[in-house]
Amino acid sequence: MKNAEIFKALKSFEIFKDIPDHQLHWLIDKGEVRTLEVGHPIFLPGDPIDNTLIILKGEFRFFAISGEQEREIGTKVSGEVSGFLPFSRGKIASGKGKVIEEATILFLHRSYEKEMLREHYELSQALVHEMTSRVREFTNFQKQTEKMAALGKLSAGLAHELNNPASAILRSSLELKKHLAHQPEKFKKVIKIKLTDETIDRINDLLFEKITNHSGHKTLIQRKELEDNLGYLLEDFEVECAFELAEDLADFGFEEKDLHQLASMVTKEDFGPVLHWMGDNLMIEKMVNDIQESSERISKLVKSVKVYTHMDQSPEKKRIDIHEGIVNTLNILNHKIKSNNTEVIQDFDHSIPPLLLHVSEINQVWTNLIDNALDAVSEVENPKITIKTWQQNNEVKICMIDNGKGIPPEIASRIWEPFFTTKSMGNGTGLGLELVMNIVERHQGNIKMKSQPGSTTFEICLPIE
Repeated sequence: MKNAEIFKALKSFEIFKDIPDHQLHWLIDKGEVRTLEVGHPIFLPGDPIDNTLIILKGEFRFFAISGEQEREIGTKVSGEVSGFLPFSRGKIASGKGKVIEEATILFLHRSYEKEMLREHYELSQALVHEMTSRVREFTNFQKQTEKMAALGKLSAGLAHELNNPASAILRSSLELKKHLAHQPEKFKKVIKIKLTDETIDRINDLLFEKITNHSGHKTLIQRKELEDNLGYLLEDFEVECAFELAEDLADFGFEEKDLHQLASMVTKEDFGPVLHWMGDNLMIEKMVNDIQESSERISKLVKSVKVYTHMDQSPEKKRIDIHEGIVNTLNILNHKIKSNNTEVIQDFDHSIPPLLLHVSEINQVWTNLIDNALDAVSEVENPKITIKTWQQNNEVKICMIDNGKGIPPEIASRIWEPFFTTKSMGNGTGLGLELVMNIVERHQGNIKMKSQPGSTTFEICLPIE
């Protein structure tokens, strides 16, 4: 392109329309125009950011690199600016830029920055304004990415947590249906039995005693030994399906003395049908209990999610018990806690009064800190996280302590910086702790960190009033 064409193009762009002509001519004189074909790399990861790029014609795209995958994060077209901008601290490209449509680009080397700032105010102002817009857009993009990443983690953990009780309900309901299908045949045998009211009461008392009082705290060896003893004894009594029935009876703590006691109440012919009837009732009780416990688990998870997200509530501050949000967050992250066998100690001071907080925001604080702590202890033996709360004067302290490897001193001062992260690309955006600090400060509180190998503590201080 000739200089006149370049000048005409620059003058037509929104960003340069109010720039004095002599400043645009300076830009053209100092710059270098290149035409790049489709597929040509503008820059690659690790390349220095040395040039301001003004797209005169064509299009190129930015890609973030995660492992061997490329993820599109933006597009630059004719009339837009990219690359180095005044006062920018970026020095090395972290992603990749590639021409999508044959592009003509004006390159201005960063060595001209001081001259431009000193002698060309309007041009400098336009490019600085472009930089602030870029930072704002990138921050919004990264925050959205952070939210989606957090949502993905919560969704994955929640799906896993819901799957277990849901599967248990399905399994128990199918077993219950199968079990009840055999009841009519067994009922015929039981209905023929003639027993006194006293004997029926004694059998019922034995049955309900086992339902209400069995502990089930036996080792695997003790349990196997009990099943074998009951099975052989039932065979001696010529009871059908002796060892299968023995397993059911062992579940509820039946012992040999219980079978002898029952045998003394009924005839030898009636002993088997009565015992099978008792076994059926015990197993129905067990399956119904399994369904009830699983249903309660699902209900608890749904309640945790509802409270965590603060659904159906206004965004205004509300007085809440801080422990409720912490516990709900632990429930939602329970899959990650269990996957690493992490011990979580809750040392709570329940005398702390309710605090006036933005519930959904403060829950993000617990989520980020607990999730970071789980990552920190993922590679240590006997992983442990302690969450402690207490009241000190007119303030509430919340400490989250993990026994991970710790945060090295050389990066400890940078953990609150926007976009700073020690995690690999795709695993962290660097906004988690910055977000935590912003939320805590919006609540007139403060947060501090101290770390050494084997102990990292994040301490939050929130005002009671």
